[in-house]
Amino acid sequence: MPFKIGVDYYFEAVQCIKEVDKLYFANRLALCPTCAAKYQHIRETNDEQLRELIINADAEKELFVEIPIELAQKNYSLYFVAKHWFDLKTILEEMMNSDCS
Repeated sequence: MPFKIGVDYYFEAVQCIKEVDKLYFANRLALCPTCAAKYQHIRETNDEQLRELIINADAEKELFVEIPIELAQKNYSLYFVAKHWFDLKTILEEMMNSDCS
């Protein structure tokens, strides 16, 4: 979770899927510094697995979406509000479709 330094919140914005070349706000995660470092350096769930989990999540009518990941041999979850998940899912699907063309 982001935390406060004085009156301002502090968090690290990291790319959810590293392989995405363009800048998309939906491809960003707001993480505390410790979780950001774990996510960037010791994530066992690779981008391809993560992309499949995001695209295949059955969450069309949910308020939030939970995506399981593994960091440093421990199970964690990424939680997306439905709009964030849907936007990222759409980007990833479009990338897949353009790669197949």
